[in-house]
Amino acid sequence: MNDTSRSPRKGSTVPGASPRKTESDPLERFYTPHNIALGVCRRWQRHIAGQWAVDPFAGGGAWLTAALEVGAASVEGCDLDPFAPSVTAGRSLTGDGLDYIARLRQREVIITNPPFTLTNETVRAIQAALAEGRASAAILLARLTMAEGWGRRGLWRAHPPLAALVPARRISWEGPGGELMNGTDNFGSLVVLWTAEKVAYGETRIALGWDPSDEGVGGQQVELLGGLS
Repeated sequence: MNDTSRSPRKGSTVPGASPRKTESDPLERFYTPHNIALGVCRRWQRHIAGQWAVDPFAGGGAWLTAALEVGAASVEGCDLDPFAPSVTAGRSLTGDGLDYIARLRQREVIITNPPFTLTNETVRAIQAALAEGRASAAILLARLTMAEGWGRRGLWRAHPPLAALVPARRISWEGPGGELMNGTDNFGSLVVLWTAEKVAYGETRIALGWDPSDEGVGGQQVELLGGLS
């Protein structure tokens, strides 16, 4: 039986209802808010301070700013969009982020939020840079679904992250992509830290319910990444 007294469901096509924004940004410009970038960099400051930090997908430049705030010796970015704020401000080069990672030679710290469609390729490129000694550490922000998927088990087992964060709140993205999602349900996020020193699979420390204001909070040592055997 239809209940005409109910309000239209979010995203409903009932006449008179406000349509839900579902358009996607073709360049996947979902910029990380500064408070998220700074909270992550503060938590893992010892891997950044004194190092050359790079962001292959710099976008709005939040990770570059945050890295400097926690003591990075210098920063540099790259972005495919020539009109990205980090590029127009002269803080980033224009180019392909995956190629940028492949060219690293000085044991940089990679800190980035890659386009969602390039996340798997970015993880592989980061793991190669760490294994070859071209990066000393890497921090990557991705969708929480990166922790899922039978096909991704190999990514986690090849070079398990040292630690991971699962934010308690869904991130309100900035940039053109974030504006398109304004007012809609965002997605859960995952932040992972790799170092050149490998850890055993299943020993990654996961901080569940992380918040940017958290200070000195540990995490459970659980086998969360990669799915069941």
